[in-house]
Amino acid sequence: PGKIMKSGGYVAATNETAYIDLTVSSPSWTSIEAMSYPRNHHNLVILPDGKVLVVGGTTSDDEPAYAVFAAEMLTPTTLEWTNMASMSVPRMYHSTALLLPDGKVLSAGGDYYPNAQIYHPPYLFSVFPRPELLGAPPAAAYGSEFAVECTDSSLVDKVVLIRNGAVTHAFDHSQRYVPLTATQTSATSVLVNAPANGAPAPPGYYMLFLVRANDI
Repeated sequence: PGKIMKSGGYVAATNETAYIDLTVSSPSWTSIEAMSYPRNHHNLVILPDGKVLVVGGTTSDDEPAYAVFAAEMLTPTTLEWTNMASMSVPRMYHSTALLLPDGKVLSAGGDYYPNAQIYHPPYLFSVFPRPELLGAPPAAAYGSEFAVECTDSSLVDKVVLIRNGAVTHAFDHSQRYVPLTATQTSATSVLVNAPANGAPAPPGYYMLFLVRANDI
């Protein structure tokens, strides 16, 4: 929260990555590890475990010969990139990538390619049991507490809000990651503290995820 990351280019492709922390008194941009591939017209998706997935883009012109098929994932605790699975279809200018409510990622569209593929992040393959979300209120006021029902509250390490995506021209204007504090109140319920105000979470629709230890 309060940090913004930028990777790649928009006209000229680059693999450079930097972030700025807006919570400090004198914010400034800090360069971090570069991506494996230079990209422009790519998409970035924040995942429920806090990692950031980069999808698609090109190394030069918006032509299939320059498409980048491999995804990459940034780990925020180490600020390092990891190469992930590759797509079979180019995703270039006017493509979109969105987090889905089940934790998968939709990568779709782009010039010449009116179709879609689904990416399954590593957390979906964990052998550890995961809490299943059973119920939550349709709305919550700032500064309030609300109950979330699940299959096993002892597995809940944190509760996360992620704003619904709104992608255009390789930029998601609404994307944000809002972790919330939660307290176990029964074997199947946790009490969650809503954001204090609209600074970290402007009014609107969000997806709610239950995350256990090991970021599952």
